[in-house]
Order: sequence, then structure tokens, then C-alpha cells
Amino acid sequence: MNTNKAHDEATRWQAELDNAVILQDGPEGHKKALHYILEKLFQEIALDIYQKDKDGNLKYNDNGMPKVSWIGVITGLARLVGKVIFLRRAYDMLKP
Repeated sequence: MNTNKAHDEATRWQAELDNAVILQDGPEGHKKALHYILEKLFQEIALDIYQKDKDGNLKYNDNGMPKVSWIGVITGLARLVGKVIFLRRAYDMLKP
């Protein structure tokens, strides 16, 4: 597995978190929107493992089963590892 892709994904999400702020009333002023970032992250976790034609329809093999895109599987797993790295960092930030 390409570990650079995993670290790039973790860095991308860390930058997303660092750049995302929401305004809140009160003495704290600006506060990081961790819940917003986590929501976006979980929406992206869905792995795209099936081959599709240019119209977006699934491709099927001779047995009628959808064809698996192994490149998509490996890339998706590397990105998933990056997301897990980011989630661990976010969890450590929230611990008292």
C-alpha cells in the first residue's frame, strides 16, 4: 500500500480542519468546526470498489456479478488509512 497517499489524505483533512472556523457568540469567539469536518469525512469514507462505464453504470462479468476495480480498492484503502490517522489526531485533540 502506498503510505504516501495515506499521509497525504491525513494532511489534507488536517488542513481542512485548520481552515474551517465558525462564528460563535460568547467569550470564545472563533471556534474550529470539528463536527462539520467529521461529517464531511464520514461522507467520503464510502469506498468506490466497482468498475463503472463512462455513463456511470456498473460493469458486470460473465457470471452477472459487478466487476471489482482493484485500483480503486487499493487507492480507497490508502485514503481510508489517512482518514483513520486524522481521526486519531482529532481524538487526541479532544481529550482533556
